[in-house]
Amino acid sequence: MAPSFFIRPSLFIRLVSWLEILDLSHSRSSAAIADSGVLWRVKRARGGIHGSGLSNYADDTLIIIRTIPGHVENLKKVLDDFSAATGLTINFHKSTFVPIKVDNASALSMAAAFGCTVSTFPQTYLGLPLSPYKLRLSDFAPIMSKSDMRLSGWRGRCLPIGGHLLLVNSVLTSMLSHAMSAGLLPAGVVEAIDKRRRAFLWTREETCNGGQCKVAWEDVCVPKKNGGLGVVSLPAQNSALLSKFLTKIHSGSSAPWVSWFQRMYGWNGDHDLGDPHRLDTPVCKDIIAGIAPFRSISKVLLGDGSSTAFWFDLWLGDQTLCDRFPALFSHSIRPNINVSLALSLGLRDSLGPRLTMAAAADLRALSSELSLVRVRIDVPDLRNGRLTNKKLSNKSFYANSFRHLQVDEVANRVWRSAAPLKYFDPGTVSSFADWLEKCDTFVETTINTAIAWNIWKRRNTRTFNGVLENYSIVSNRETCLKSETVIGVSHFCKRVM
Repeated sequence: MAPSFFIRPSLFIRLVSWLEILDLSHSRSSAAIADSGVLWRVKRARGGIHGSGLSNYADDTLIIIRTIPGHVENLKKVLDDFSAATGLTINFHKSTFVPIKVDNASALSMAAAFGCTVSTFPQTYLGLPLSPYKLRLSDFAPIMSKSDMRLSGWRGRCLPIGGHLLLVNSVLTSMLSHAMSAGLLPAGVVEAIDKRRRAFLWTREETCNGGQCKVAWEDVCVPKKNGGLGVVSLPAQNSALLSKFLTKIHSGSSAPWVSWFQRMYGWNGDHDLGDPHRLDTPVCKDIIAGIAPFRSISKVLLGDGSSTAFWFDLWLGDQTLCDRFPALFSHSIRPNINVSLALSLGLRDSLGPRLTMAAAADLRALSSELSLVRVRIDVPDLRNGRLTNKKLSNKSFYANSFRHLQVDEVANRVWRSAAPLKYFDPGTVSSFADWLEKCDTFVETTINTAIAWNIWKRRNTRTFNGVLENYSIVSNRETCLKSETVIGVSHFCKRVM
């Protein structure tokens, strides 16, 4: 649904909020649709939970209705009442009707009632493909084409390798942040983007082969402190950006989607967060898949225990309870139960009927510890990082993907240097002869030969003339490179060339 004239987004959102009020009042007055209202209100058989079928962002409004002619007619009346009350005329010819599992004849008749066109999935919403079905690789073509547009305007051959590295991280990678924050990108999309990033970094061209890559791409995407080049790893960054969903779910956020997610997939009655659900969506599965890494790097200061997993979260002692009492955990029939339910219902109710001797011993030991635990009602659980004891962030989740790698002692000195990225550190060569062999340009070879000749003259001055000089300049390669002799020789070489 789109307004017919320009209006401030904040005012539009405020006015659109009245649309739900109109929906509620109209649904009460209409006996024909008193069961569900004009808008489709999502229901669950267990619990009687309702959720609004209206979502708006800036000047776009998304409305979900049942495919029943009566509902369509009443929704049209509600929208007309909304236009009359607010003065916002709705452009139905700019709106689209997207059916889900509806035959063509019914879809055309319902769209005609609104005066809009029938469209199909995927739909572009907030710059991303939206579809109830599995997205194909071609659906992400607009995202990948943005990288091609950037690359076509860059003069890659005019930039040093440091400039390529900067553009790869700052532009090509950051362009995907919005998409990676919404869901896991398919492996094919990640591979296609990495192909473009790899080619621009090494060859300044659109493509490159394995022989043109100086280092394996997996090593290039390792953080600098671990010996890599620091190019952002898309899979690790994607998982880190999705962790914000888990942070909000476990922090008791008041966002509407968090409340809906908790009712649908979270700790609710007989269902626990992490249990399989018959209505799992691809995005939900991606979020659930990140729960284990999320818990592995976090610890909990217990509040009411409603967002803390009894067995898998670190909340009692220095280890998770599933690691401390493996025999007892193997008898659990609700492995994802939270602390609040486990303590209120009793731990024995969430275990199997028969326990082994080892499990019984674990139960006695754990019950003794739980007798000292006191939950704080209406106080949310506080979750921090295990190692840093600070608030969890995307940065900490990204670093967790590489925690199995050792810290490179040399990397810190190299990357903290104030020299430009193209600077050559003489300390990385074993001898002066090795240094000369690595010179690949005429200017470098000429300068290094001049340095060697200057050192030889200083040796002759001491041997034959007995002149004692400070030879620290000879032993210190970096000082030698910065000496006036080298600067003078470099200017001489430029004049010769």
